[in-house]
Amino acid sequence: MKLQLLFITLLSFFTLAINAKETIIKGKINGKLPETLYYTAPVNGSSGFDFSYKAKPDAQGNFEIKVDVDAITFIDIYYNYQPAGSIVITPGNAYGITITETDGKINSVFTAKDLEAQKLYNTILGGHRMSSAINLSREMRKIETPEAMQKSLADKEKNDVAGFQKLLNSKAISTDFFEAIKTERKYYYAIALGYSVMAKEDFDEKTATVISPAPEFFKLWGNILKQYGTDFNELHKNPFGNHYLQTYRIYKLYEANNFKPLKENKLIDLFTTKKTLFDKNNLEYYIAAYLSIDLIEGMKEEYLLDIYDAFKKEFPKSGYIKHLDPLIAPLAEFSKQKTKLHDTATLIDNYDNINSLTELIKKFPGKKLYFDTWATWCGPCRDEFKHKENLYKLLKANDITIVYISIDEDSRDEAWKKMINYYSLDGYHIRTNKQLELDLVKLFNDNGSISIPWYLLVGKDGKIVYEHAAPASEMDKLKEQIKTL
Repeated sequence: MKLQLLFITLLSFFTLAINAKETIIKGKINGKLPETLYYTAPVNGSSGFDFSYKAKPDAQGNFEIKVDVDAITFIDIYYNYQPAGSIVITPGNAYGITITETDGKINSVFTAKDLEAQKLYNTILGGHRMSSAINLSREMRKIETPEAMQKSLADKEKNDVAGFQKLLNSKAISTDFFEAIKTERKYYYAIALGYSVMAKEDFDEKTATVISPAPEFFKLWGNILKQYGTDFNELHKNPFGNHYLQTYRIYKLYEANNFKPLKENKLIDLFTTKKTLFDKNNLEYYIAAYLSIDLIEGMKEEYLLDIYDAFKKEFPKSGYIKHLDPLIAPLAEFSKQKTKLHDTATLIDNYDNINSLTELIKKFPGKKLYFDTWATWCGPCRDEFKHKENLYKLLKANDITIVYISIDEDSRDEAWKKMINYYSLDGYHIRTNKQLELDLVKLFNDNGSISIPWYLLVGKDGKIVYEHAAPASEMDKLKEQIKTL
């Protein structure tokens, strides 16, 4: 019996190996080369690992991405963390992409046999996967009834798929391609629904309490999750698979808390609740993807070390370990940092009582200010720190004081202070309370949110001169802005 099972396992492995075909994407960067050119591709045969690999353009901007896949696969490409395009690849086909960056905006042109399908997919995706889903949820949160929310999302999903149905009817794409798009859209809108319900949580400023969404919205969300379930074979091949499992987990936490606002929950608890939440395959996939994304983006939360230790204990032969091992080393080094700030970094006095940007500016009367709004969990924010030495020289030459504004939650206080030391961030520091964060949201004016990193320049008179100043990586532009102070 054991020999029979071994034979079946080996047969399955060799079948996958035979079916997998090398697929090549040839790329070209026009103009300025990026500091990083990430792309997503399956890790251990699973999708959903953001920023999982790096491509290396040559001096002329040429690069090549090679992947071995046995099914329709979604490849996302990022120019300095900015979405530069997604390609839905069919095993064995050839693809091309030309990326042009102009004043911070990315334009990409594709070459492919199924070019119309590639164009259509990039149009409906609209950028980074999860940013797109979260932005949609901000729009959906305004809908007043569950019925209207469900209809709106269903109509959007139907419209997305309709264009590919036409391409299928005209034989411009294969049935496999069409089914992959349908499945991808299904989970995208399931995720958007979950985030829409969560986004309906409200904060009562008078009582400083969080108000839960109406029960009917949770019922709608739960029905969708019950309908879709957690089919590992479908989820781990989907670029939204791990994110769907994340919303599934969050719903279950709400359910266990009688749908009241959630308090802090720890991912490591999954290793004790796994039998009632995920099967072993989904648990391994979800935890591996979660760790990979956080570690690649430079998250410096020490609890990730505990999660990884538990992961290796639970899955000692996991195929994901060789991908995760190199990512965990910088976090282990970070954990040695102290929370007492270095000599050239200063916490603003009574910073937890500063409730508005105006109050913060008044702390520096007659000073020209450069504000850097960031968070410990923000990869692009931390990526900008590599330019800080040139930034400090420029600011010093122009008598400008730098103030770092962290929008981290209270639970990240220790990580915030350690990160200030880890990156040697000189200047003044503040971590926002809820009132200051809300004040910044109003100023940023992006449908109730802030996109970070975000920079501001303030003149000696305390007035904001540039609400969206240039980052250190755009030094020439920042120099011109400073001249107007």
